[in-house]
Order: sequence, then C-alpha cells, then structure tokens
Amino acid sequence: SELVDGKAPTGADVTWVVKEPSYFFKLSEYEDRLLELYENNPDIIAPKSRRNEALSFVRGGLRDLSISRTSFKWGVPVPGDDDHVMYVWIDALANYMSALGYPNDSPDS
Repeated sequence: SELVDGKAPTGADVTWVVKEPSYFFKLSEYEDRLLELYENNPDIIAPKSRRNEALSFVRGGLRDLSISRTSFKWGVPVPGDDDHVMYVWIDALANYMSALGYPNDSPDS
C-alpha cells in the first residue's frame, strides 16, 4: 500500500469510495493464457524490453477489474442495466469487438 499512516504519500487525507455494485472484467482468468502466449510467441511484443515488462506485470498476478459504476450517471450506459455506466475504454473495446462481428450467433463465422 502507498498509504502512510492512513494518508496519501503527499500527506493528504484519503477518501474511500463507498462500496457500490459493479461489473467486473475477469482479468485474473487470463493470466496463464497470456503467459503461455508470450512465452510461445517471443516476438509478439516488441521491443524486448517491453516484452519483459509485460511478462513481469502478468507474472505479478492479474486482478479482476471493475468496469462499471452506479454512483454517477455520466458515462456510457451498460446495455440492459440502466443503473450502471461503464468506463469509456470498455465501451471502446466493446465497439471494436462488435465491428468484428462479435457476438455472432453463427458458429461458422
């Protein structure tokens, strides 16, 4: 933890966000697969220093990532759940995936 006696390193008081419902991306489920991908494809990340950085980051353990909030209304609405808004970068990822045809009901696609 970066807290020092319950305060930020700058000495400022830390205000904790009230617990709220959230959707999570299960990043932890991809740790082993990412390590296998990086180790079996050494040239997938370049330059080598960035590959080492990525490997080190993943080996350090991936934690699930909150991708939505309910405590404010500005943001991108979560489809099918009007109480949640998602972070813009998650919305962008969803848009990229849908541009590629995901989700597609056809198993042949």
